[in-house]
Formats: sequence, C-alpha cells, structure tokens
Amino acid sequence: KNKNKYIWPKITQPKLPFSKREKIPEEERKKLIREQKPNRKYHDFNMIISAPYTVVKEYQAEQMIADAGQLNEYIGFILNGEIRMVSTDYWGRNSILWRASPHTIIGMSTCFNSMHATLPAPIFSVISSKIIFIHSHSLLEDGKRHNYLPQLLVNLLEAAGTNHLMLLERIVHLSRRNTREKLLAFLSDYARNTRSNEFDIPMTRQEIADYLAVERSAMSSELNKLKKENIIDFKNNHFILKSINAL
Repeated sequence: KNKNKYIWPKITQPKLPFSKREKIPEEERKKLIREQKPNRKYHDFNMIISAPYTVVKEYQAEQMIADAGQLNEYIGFILNGEIRMVSTDYWGRNSILWRASPHTIIGMSTCFNSMHATLPAPIFSVISSKIIFIHSHSLLEDGKRHNYLPQLLVNLLEAAGTNHLMLLERIVHLSRRNTREKLLAFLSDYARNTRSNEFDIPMTRQEIADYLAVERSAMSSELNKLKKENIIDFKNNHFILKSINAL
C-alpha cells in the first residue's frame, strides 16, 4: 500500500490563495518590521508590507501552500521556515524541484510572465513557516506611487538571480553520470556554500535522494563506499569532506 499522500496532484481551477482585498493590520506590520530589523538586505521592507493586497500566512509542517495548475498573482517573502516544490508521479515517486529558505522571494516566474503560466508542481511547507504574500502588479504600482520602485526592482532582480543560480546548481548535480558523482557534486557545493568542509545537511536521506533523482538504497551504498575510502565521513546529517587524493 502506498502511504504517500501527495500522489498525482489534482489540477485546480485558477484561484487566489486568499482574498485580494486583505491588507496587513498596522500592529502586525510594526511587529514584522521589528522582527526583520536585523536583515538589512531588503531596505524597502517597510514599504513592501505597507502595500495594498498584502497578507501574512502561517503554515504547519507538510502543509500545502499552493497546488499544481494554480494561477499565481502573488510573490512571497519567506519570513521563517522552509518550503519546497515537490513533483510526484503516478506511482508516488517524489522529486524535489527546488527549496527556499528565509529571506527568499518566491513566485516571480509565474507572476511576471506574459504566458500566464501556472504552477508546475505543488508547493509545501517543510516545517512551520511564515510567508508574506503581496499582489505582484499592485506592488509595482504602489512602488511607483511611493518612489521605492527602483530599490524594489533591484531586490527582485537579485532574488531572480539567486533563484537562477539555485536551478543551475541543481542542473549541475543532475547532469552527473551516476549516483556517486551526483553525491560528490552535491556535497562539494554544500561545502562551498557553507565555506567549510564540515557541515550539517537539514534533509533526510530520502529527501537527498529525491533531490538528486536517485534511489535511496543506491545512494546509501555510495555514501558508505565514500566513507570507507576516506573521502568523506558522516554521522546522521553531519558531514565532513576529507581526502582529495582518494578521488
């Protein structure tokens, strides 16, 4: 019996995740500004959350945020938590298409798209997450009206560039010829991104296998071989990259 509850997502009629009329209440807006003050990356944060058609939504672990086939008019700013887009085939096999962490802007590829593209796969909250949703075209109009559009465009371009690099990184991983090479590329990029040969990966073995599009058993076998060859060491989610000569 297949216990996977995300089998074959139903294609839904285009709909919005919430009422387009909503706006963040003043007290909640001030609280959000206080909470995000250490993050200097988005200087227009105060103006963004003051824009019309903006709302904060909270999601529990494994809760669906948006379904495949859904028309999206909103960009999202992740305040905390982690979300993933997961494609599931008819037989219940998962593939993690992308992951997003706090202070990441999501939804731009479907919002700013002349083809009226819909979501290709469902989006889930991995852990408890909080996201600000902003109606994309209303945000641009508000940015022009209140003179923060230039900074907003810089932030959106930066976010688009970051998302593009994440997708390129995954293409590099998937283009490797076998499970061993995919694992080495994945671990190497993790070391580069954390700037350390020792790091924790906040993913289960199954999630890593889904991300790399390999069988979990084959991946676990390769991990043990790499450990035996003294190329890596690991315990649970903690990894250490070791000998270069062994490669």
